[in-house]
Amino acid sequence: SSWGNVTGGHKHSKNSIAVANLDHLDVVNGSSSRGPAHDGRLKPEVSGVGTSVYSTSNPNTYVTKTGTSMSCPGVAGTFAELYHAYKTLNSNNNPPSALMKAIIMNTADDLGNAGPDFTHGYGRINGLKAVETIEQGKYLSGSISNSGTNTHTITVPAGVRKMKVMTYWHDYRASVSAAVALVNNINTTLTDPSSTVYNPLILNYAPVSASLAAPAVPGVDIRNNHEQVTLNAPVAGNYVLTVNGASIPMGPQTYYVTWIFEMDGYTLTYPIGGEGFVPGTTETVRWNTLETVGTQSLSYSTNNGATWSNMSSALPGTLRYFNWVVPSAVSGQCLVRISRGAYTAQSDTS
Repeated sequence: SSWGNVTGGHKHSKNSIAVANLDHLDVVNGSSSRGPAHDGRLKPEVSGVGTSVYSTSNPNTYVTKTGTSMSCPGVAGTFAELYHAYKTLNSNNNPPSALMKAIIMNTADDLGNAGPDFTHGYGRINGLKAVETIEQGKYLSGSISNSGTNTHTITVPAGVRKMKVMTYWHDYRASVSAAVALVNNINTTLTDPSSTVYNPLILNYAPVSASLAAPAVPGVDIRNNHEQVTLNAPVAGNYVLTVNGASIPMGPQTYYVTWIFEMDGYTLTYPIGGEGFVPGTTETVRWNTLETVGTQSLSYSTNNGATWSNMSSALPGTLRYFNWVVPSAVSGQCLVRISRGAYTAQSDTS
């Protein structure tokens, strides 16, 4: 009941992206379809805001709309910006679409169960983390043939709270009647400096509600054309990603690897400066952080940081947003600040 209800054949395809529908507070809409695909593959891949979206409509007007038909255009628009960023850094050349899909999945903010799940995919897209991955060159490509093995070294700096490594490939088309859509099966593992080996996260696709709702666990993936290994608090040093061509009947197969290091601290994502707020209206202040324990404090300044006024001093550690009623003070020197202990972040400009 309510599982495996993604409609339409093209939405099930391996190389496209299906998008779950969230509201602006990251709650999945009840009408958002859930995976898995018919053969147990992960669907949707990511999530995006699609609830109560202000959008164009006939005849020449604006209305509020809800649905995955709203969340998908938002993700497409983010991709357009990421393509622009890649082209700017790569002599105006377009990126491989497989690489861009890998980056958007690997940098998504996890929602629901830890790791991927059949409701949210890898989580809500995060355009900032995605563009930083492109700017920092945290990606590579390779090619693998049947039974072949490639290794890639990823150097992890000190102080990383969470590391995510994804391998992705646009898979060869399956026959129409195939019970399993995956044609070229690549298996990956990540080995740390002490020679401990980690497998990617996999989901239980047995057609039982309890199994489909269960969190992902490390294992060998035999269904998807994407594999993600996650490590919490990895020690600094060289990690070896091993890419194995377990079954590549239509090879050689090009693949892409991307990784992200998430650190302690905060990034304030809204407002960042330059926005115009109307007194008495409600604005949702947003930030990124990994920490979940303790409390957070949110404040604002109307004089470029000379003094600060409290919004809330006891926000739960798990919260990543705050609905703020804009005060009546009018100023061109307003700042917003979020803090917890020694960590703090504020809007870049007034």
